[in-house]
Order: sequence, then structure tokens, then C-alpha cells
Amino acid sequence: MSPGRPAAPEGDPPPHAVGIKETVISLLIAFALAFVFRGYVIEPFLIPTGSMAPTLLGAHERFVHPDSGYSWAVGPWYTVQGRSDQPLPQQGGRFRGADFGPITVNDPVTRQPLEFLSGVPSRSGDRIFVLKYVWPFFTPTRYDCVVFKNPQNIQENYIKRLVGLPGEMVALVDGDVFTRPYDRDLSPDFDPWTFTDWKPAVKDPRVQRAVWHTIFDSRYTPLEAPNFVPPWAGDSDAWQTVGTPVYRFTGSAPGRLRWAADGFDYRKAAEEFAALRASGRAGAARGPVSISTIQSAWTAPRLDDTYAFNQILPRTPPVGGVQMGQPQLNFYPVSDLKLAAGFQPDAPNVECSAIILARGHEFRGRLAPSKTEPGYAEASLAMRPAPTSQEPAPPWTILDAQRLRLDLTPGRVYNVEFWHADQTLRLFLDDRPVATGSYAWSPAQRVEFSTGQPYDTLMKQDEAVVAAGDPSVLSYGHFYRKPEAFFELSGPASLHRVTIARDLYYQPTPRSPDKRHPQHGILALAAHPRSTLALGPEQYFLCGDNSAASLDGRAWSDVDTWVAHLIDDTIGVVPERLMVGKAFFVYFPSLHQRLFGSTSIPVPDAGRLRWIW
Repeated sequence: MSPGRPAAPEGDPPPHAVGIKETVISLLIAFALAFVFRGYVIEPFLIPTGSMAPTLLGAHERFVHPDSGYSWAVGPWYTVQGRSDQPLPQQGGRFRGADFGPITVNDPVTRQPLEFLSGVPSRSGDRIFVLKYVWPFFTPTRYDCVVFKNPQNIQENYIKRLVGLPGEMVALVDGDVFTRPYDRDLSPDFDPWTFTDWKPAVKDPRVQRAVWHTIFDSRYTPLEAPNFVPPWAGDSDAWQTVGTPVYRFTGSAPGRLRWAADGFDYRKAAEEFAALRASGRAGAARGPVSISTIQSAWTAPRLDDTYAFNQILPRTPPVGGVQMGQPQLNFYPVSDLKLAAGFQPDAPNVECSAIILARGHEFRGRLAPSKTEPGYAEASLAMRPAPTSQEPAPPWTILDAQRLRLDLTPGRVYNVEFWHADQTLRLFLDDRPVATGSYAWSPAQRVEFSTGQPYDTLMKQDEAVVAAGDPSVLSYGHFYRKPEAFFELSGPASLHRVTIARDLYYQPTPRSPDKRHPQHGILALAAHPRSTLALGPEQYFLCGDNSAASLDGRAWSDVDTWVAHLIDDTIGVVPERLMVGKAFFVYFPSLHQRLFGSTSIPVPDAGRLRWIW
């Protein structure tokens, strides 16, 4: 016996080798548990296309501006004929003996062009984990990112965001989701949009943070462009904004920093889109006028639903077996916005306000030191009808006001965020919510305020248009008012990291109108403003985050024969039995295909591991 080793107790059986039988049993148990786990708990999926971009990325290319450092993804230009989910390994340049020409994109923040003569490599989609739904213990909730079986083709898995739940009536109004209880006894002679029990589907703050789409961020001011003019302009010479990521105000009287005017011609874009759709060429967009419109859509920052992922300029594919991706052709002003900045007062008692002018109203988030209690400040949210030059400014209606134990010390930076989304206002200070308020408008009121036209007048006009077989007037962006945005300071201060972002916007445009189903609820939802979608006990309605390029419930026109016969023949909805589960984590982000000679080697982008909200 070796020194220091205790003797084995008498009577213990000697260890024995594991036999083949035990090994096989262990493997069978492991495989069984793995299959059960995959079938009933968690399952991996690959995102093939960009219908959920930029939340989840399908096949794409990634660009980085060399002067600003901003990084963004764009969908593929060239794919295999008949396979929109299979891009060529290289986009643009010379590839496999063919010259595809240069790839040109615009940085979505600075709007500066970048040209790649030699082309860019393609990336594959994100790989995600999906937590299976288990009724009645774990069921779908609104705004889940859901994987489901495609009701049009049961062999396909789709992923979209859940916006409509069983037992609801759903309407998409000015980009937002409105719901009310499903009233089966509702007379068809009534206009349900005038009912006052509609409520906007407000997103949870975690979901809202995940879906904000950055329009501009002063942190990405180009370093090598000292004369770069940002899309913010001061109302006096006391503002310094050019050539710097920090905007400084030196005035003693109140001053405003205004978002640059939006000069995009939405009417022209809508007319061209309508003409292309009527002629059946919307997917090709070969006309020279439409090309110029698409190009102009990326030359200046705008407060609309432009998607950086859809930056595809139409070209004629130079070789057979290749098809072009579809660019975004229709655009809508977006009034659900986020304004954020690092507020640094340079003197005592300086106030900071973020103001959004939209839908004929002003919405304000304000942070101000208390005038009566030293060491305290007030965070408030308010709204009022938009002032006019003919009448005195109306008073503010306070939606929420909170007293904070806070001393706005000169020289310190306070991170302020003002959200206006889903008819709800929120104010954050250093990432902490400090005030919340909301306002209640029915869909009819929302239409009236968003367009600036009386609802009854607009509906009469719309009835004539729809009767002629054309889409609703509300399916065109030029009918909606353009929003404006401001920062207002009461004294000298600096604004760091000045950011403006927009919310999801669910377009009402029918991408694939189907004359065979004129009474179909989903198509009517898109084609006529007073139509609503009624969801039965086990029916769900889902839309893609990339609303301008998502084949979802708004555009479906049929149902798989097997689904219609055994489950549900309702067009445009997803039956409960086809719901798979909630996507919750990107475990293996998009692969970067690197070309080494003629060999394509996938390289993982592990820095983009993330939770899904």
C-alpha cells in the first residue's frame, strides 16, 4: 500500500468496466432526451431573408463607413433565379466570369455614398433559438418574434412579429396597431373606426428599445469631413453644430435646435409606385424615373420608414440564372419618434426640452430645475394643439409630472430620452424612466389628425377611390403630415450624442392585391381604412419588422389545401396549431463568407450574439 493512501473498506465491490449494453442504453437515453428537448422545448432555426430586418438578419451584406464608423446591413442585390433566400457569394464586381458592376450604398446616418468596384462578400442569416409554445402553460404574447408554419405552404417556416391576438379586432392606422374586443354582432352599416373603445397596442419598453430604428446619431459625425453639415439647424448664431459631434448653445435666451426640413416628394414617389404596381412591374422597377426616386430617397435624412436594409438600386442582371432583389418603392412619414441627447448645462437653472410636432399637435418632454426647491427638478410630459401664427399659443396639457431629487449641476452630463410611440409618451433620465403619459384617440381621430383632413370628408373621397378598384387614399404616404422635431434649451448648454430614431411602421399598402377575395379581412385592412380584421378564438395576425419588404398576413391571398381542410381556411391569419414558438436568442450570428480564391469559407460574427425582443 502506498504511503498516504487510505485502505479500501472491506466488503466494497471492485470497480468494473462499462459494457456495450450500458453504453448503448446511455446513448439511447441521451438521444431520446435530445429529441424530446428539440421537439418540445428549444429548437434552432436559420433566418433566410430580411423580412425581420434589422431585428433579425437574413442573407445580407455589411458595410462600415470609413470616416464615421457606422455599421449597417443591406439585403442582397443578386440571388439565384427563383431563390430569394440564396444570394450569390459575392455582390457586384467581377464574379464567375461576369461583370456585375460596382455596388453603391449610402450611409443611412450621414447619407454619404460609398462605392465598391470589386464587389462585397455575402453573409448568411442569423441562427436563432426558439422556445416552443406549450399550451396552456406558455402561450404567445403580443410583439413576440414568432416562428410558425406558413399557412400558404405548410412545408415552410416563417418568422414575424405577433401583433394581433385571438378574440380581437385589429386595425393598422398610421403605422400603429389598434385593437378592440371582437364584437360578433357588429352591424356592417357601422364604421368601427369611430368607436371609442379602440386602444393602441403599446410595446413593452424592452421591445421598444429593440425596435427603434436610428435615423441620425451625432456620434457618427465623419472625422474626415470638418464641413459636414448635420441635419440639425439652430435658430440663431448661438448654436455651433458644424464639424462637431457635440452641439453647443451659448445664448442666454431660449434657443431651439430644429431637425432639417424634409424635402422628399412623397406624392411623386406614391404616383410612381402606383404606376409600377398597376403595370405589374413593381418587383422590377426598371423605369428611369423610379430609379431616380429611389436614389433620392437616400440623399438626405428623413423622418419616414426608409429601411437601410432595402437599399437596392435596380439594375439589369448581366447573366442568366440571376435575379435582382426588390428595392423599397413606397415611403411614409413616421411620427412615432425618439429624441435623445446627453444634456450638459453650462450654467445653473438651465432647462432642456425635446419636442415633436406631429399629427397637428406638439408633444414635449421637459427636464427643468425646480424654481422653489433647491436640489430638486421636475420631469414632465405634455401635449397641445400645434400653435399657429394667427392665434395665441394654446396651453400645454400635462400628461405626467414627477418631482425628482436632482440638482442639475453645470458641467455634468445627464442622458435624456423622450419617446413618442403608440400614443404614449415616456421620459428617461440616465436610462431610468421618470415620467409616462398617454393620450386616447380612436382610429378615426388618428386619421383626421394624421392627415389634417376631416374624417367624413376623407371617407367620402376614399369610397369613390375604392369603388373604382384602387387602393385606399391612406395607402399613399403623401396623405400624411410630415413630423418635425426640436431640442429647446433655456440657457447655455451642450448636447452630446444627439440621436433621433423612429418606431416600427406597419405599412397599409397592399403589396399583392387579390381581386378573387374582395371581402378578405386582411386585404381589406390594407386596401380600405374602415375595414378591420376580426380574429377568432385560435387565430393570430403577424407582420414583419421590415414592413416594406415582408410577405406577411397583409399580403397572403390563399391557404394551403391541407391547412384549409383540417385546421382553418381563413386567409391571412395563423392558426394556433401552426404556431411553433418564440425566438429568444441569436446564438450564432450571420456568417461572413470570405472568398479565398474560388473557395468560400464562412467566418462567424460572434460579436453580435444577442437576446431577441
